[in-house]
Amino acid sequence: MTGRVAADGTIRIADPAEASATYGRGYFGTPDSNGGLGLDRYDSVYLAEMGRLVGVDARARPVPWPEVFRRSARHDPVFGVRYLVYRDLRQRGYVVRASPPPVAFTVLPRGGVLNKTPSRFWVEAISERAPFDLAHLFELAERAQSAKKTLLLGVVDEESDLTYYRVRRPSPRGALPARRLGTPAEAWLSHDRLVVYDE
Repeated sequence: MTGRVAADGTIRIADPAEASATYGRGYFGTPDSNGGLGLDRYDSVYLAEMGRLVGVDARARPVPWPEVFRRSARHDPVFGVRYLVYRDLRQRGYVVRASPPPVAFTVLPRGGVLNKTPSRFWVEAISERAPFDLAHLFELAERAQSAKKTLLLGVVDEESDLTYYRVRRPSPRGALPARRLGTPAEAWLSHDRLVVYDE
């Protein structure tokens, strides 16, 4: 199958039969009114990397998948990290769709049918070296809970290995019995340390 690669790394498959076959095997892309299929950056790079799609330029010359990746990464500074999470989920058999904010991806349960089965997961992708905003993470957790979704945080390490964390806002409850804690002491708070003076 072939599709024309745009400057931003997206690919459009014009042939209706090829478009239908690509969409039908994994719900890749978005069908258009002309029978073609528009692929976002993640779908484009994944299908090209897996050898299921050959990207071509305006002169019908093949564009190798690393070039499709480079074009995508030039237009999205977090594309590389997000693509690793996208690819991992696709290889595990999930239907993954790029999502508008607040999260990177929505993921259907295995065996789910696009536009019929509600998404099960919201997935955010981050590098283990990148700082992240804990308040934003709590907000995402609350929004996911309100939408009845499971929020997953896909963390990519320096070797491009992934670890997934389920994120949810805890609801602490219960009571602790009062205890005598011992001798009172003076302490000094210094940045992230508490210094207790022992006299």
